[in-house]
Amino acid sequence: MSGENLLSDREQEILRLVAEGLTNREIAQKLSISHNTVKVHLSNIFEKAGVSSRTEATLFAIQQRIVGVPGGEVEKTENQPAAPGLIRQFRWVWVAIVLLIILIGISLGMNLSPVEETPVAMVPTADVAERWQALASLPHSDTAMAFAAYSDELFSIGGRDSEGVVGDVYRFDLETGTWTSAAPKPTPVSDIEAALIGEKIYVPGGIDASGEPVSTLEIYDPREDSWTTGAPLPEPLADYALADYEGLLYLFGGTDGEAFLNVVWFYDPEQDVWHPGMAMASAREGAAAVALTDRIVVLGGRNETGLLRSTLSYVPSRDASGENPWEEFVDMPQGRAEFGATSIYDLVYLLGGEMDGKGESGLILVEDEWVSLPVEKDYSGSQTRLLSIGQLLYVLATPPEMTETKLFSYQAFYYSIYIPIVP
Repeated sequence: MSGENLLSDREQEILRLVAEGLTNREIAQKLSISHNTVKVHLSNIFEKAGVSSRTEATLFAIQQRIVGVPGGEVEKTENQPAAPGLIRQFRWVWVAIVLLIILIGISLGMNLSPVEETPVAMVPTADVAERWQALASLPHSDTAMAFAAYSDELFSIGGRDSEGVVGDVYRFDLETGTWTSAAPKPTPVSDIEAALIGEKIYVPGGIDASGEPVSTLEIYDPREDSWTTGAPLPEPLADYALADYEGLLYLFGGTDGEAFLNVVWFYDPEQDVWHPGMAMASAREGAAAVALTDRIVVLGGRNETGLLRSTLSYVPSRDASGENPWEEFVDMPQGRAEFGATSIYDLVYLLGGEMDGKGESGLILVEDEWVSLPVEKDYSGSQTRLLSIGQLLYVLATPPEMTETKLFSYQAFYYSIYIPIVP
């Protein structure tokens, strides 16, 4: 069977972009799909093609005439079989190119990314001050806002200031290091999260100016600087945990203004429809949700028992097939709510928030163990929003006195070296 028949149209499209040298994140942005969706497609490509690296996948694409041969165009005629000696013919050319790239990458700190992006070199803790950088503070001090990223910009959406709920939207240009105002959110709300799917930022629910939860779903288009409305939540919700996974939006728990909830809802942007998921074993608000390769983890929060240290693992594919999607995960060292959480290379990072007793204000989950995240200041008590772009963390932190909302960046790694396996 030829490579074209073996792979779907979408898989061939992704394989061509891999052969062009695009990273998973660049492919996701180009095709308006999630980063995790790219990983799933690449896993399928690797399995179908019988390869174990991006280099092998590229060689497979050349052999099967899915992409052109380096150094010249190859005419493909109908029913023409792949030349059996093609890979052997170009093998040593590719070996030389790959070795050269590796040597350059080692000296310049490049990323050569396979489907599973696992870092080789973590930054030692001795250089904490060098890895943290204070960026421009938010023009207006807010808390309980949403925080999202698109392309080379960060967005702070809504929230609450000293006078009440606001609909302000600010965009931070990573190149110029400046904040500017963007189109305000039509429904001002606080206690919200946001997620990017494709090229749009989705913001469900929240607490409105009257102090009541709402069911509104509003969608921001960064390219047009405009807002539209999607299907409302099936119930008013605020202070939930939110994550995007495989092009869907997953919402966990929160409050309806009267009680802590254990609900799960997921939203399909293409169909503009909300669906129920299997509820959590325990209700919680102020939790955080982080999407990993094959699951979403829901961390901490609070309920009638107080701050929670428990974490749960949710596997969407099991929920879709009628199985129980929930498992216990790795509990945090102490209870925590209203904190920021994200992931890099499937390592879970969390920072700040309301904490149960004294403890590390920043943590990293590494191989089922929570370890300290080196910080240049104590974020305990600060309400934080956290996201990652590449190997950088970005933090919006507002102290309890709400004097200023500061933006920081943290270099999680010096560099990572990925060595592709050449057949």
